[in-house]
Amino acid sequence: MLLQSALFVSVLLFAAITIPTGSAQEVIENKTFENIEGVAIHARQKSNLLIRNCIFDNVGVAIRLDDCHNVTIESCLIKNLTIQGIDIRGGCSDIRVRGNILEGFRDDVQGGHLIATQKTKTPEQHRIFIVDNTLWGNGKSWVEGRLDGACGDMLSLRSITDFRATGNSLSGGGEFGLTCLYGSENGIIAHNTIKNVDGTGLLLGYEVKNINVNSNNIVDVGCSFETDGSKNDISHQAGIHCRNGVENVLITSNLIARETSEEMRYAINLRETSGVIKGNLIRGIRKPLHIPRAVADSVDVETDITSKEE
Repeated sequence: MLLQSALFVSVLLFAAITIPTGSAQEVIENKTFENIEGVAIHARQKSNLLIRNCIFDNVGVAIRLDDCHNVTIESCLIKNLTIQGIDIRGGCSDIRVRGNILEGFRDDVQGGHLIATQKTKTPEQHRIFIVDNTLWGNGKSWVEGRLDGACGDMLSLRSITDFRATGNSLSGGGEFGLTCLYGSENGIIAHNTIKNVDGTGLLLGYEVKNINVNSNNIVDVGCSFETDGSKNDISHQAGIHCRNGVENVLITSNLIARETSEEMRYAINLRETSGVIKGNLIRGIRKPLHIPRAVADSVDVETDITSKEE
């Protein structure tokens, strides 16, 4: 089914397009969705779907996928969200999100995630590829209940396996830049730029394993995060933070730098973690690496970590 004719949606709706179940090829492209309270495009149990070159402006959720397979979302512009950008839910596999621009949340809402997979008891989302996207926040501090349009986690990878997050640019985020959580395993996080995020740039935790973190540029994160009014929550003030069960992580060849962020305390902060850390370039951070004694024997730190204060 080909949906390529001109379409402009500009009324207050709870769902603009609901994609029918099935495996027939379907294309949605060159469309504008505007002023939608709920979900602009919602696909359930759909295979072989392409969403391309669409504009989403002032919508609740731009795109939601439930139990979908072989879906590509590319070259879309998403802005002025009120709930979430791209929402990938349980049962999805072979999902490609590439080359999109997400410009953040409306200024009068509590921001959520720009791109996220669903947290489930065990991983239910497989072969998810998030590549070459640009994610912008409004630079405001994310605080629970504050309606200022700040993002939560800009890119949140939860309960997924065999994934890639590569070549993305994340800046101006509120709580975290990129998170990999809740049973996720067998993934690569590489060649991303994470900059000017209030909280930690990259957070891994809660029973994740076999994650390769390499060649990322993480600059000026942990900028001014507020939790309960305190700016001293160290889990939010690191370039990379691993906690609550991270097994067999490789952290290598990353640039982690502080240029102007006064609150950035650690380049790499580890808790309950096993793996290898090597070959990272760390600049301008007084405490390049924090490893508690309890996990020191489970982490192999090679001597080529370089710290330069500038």
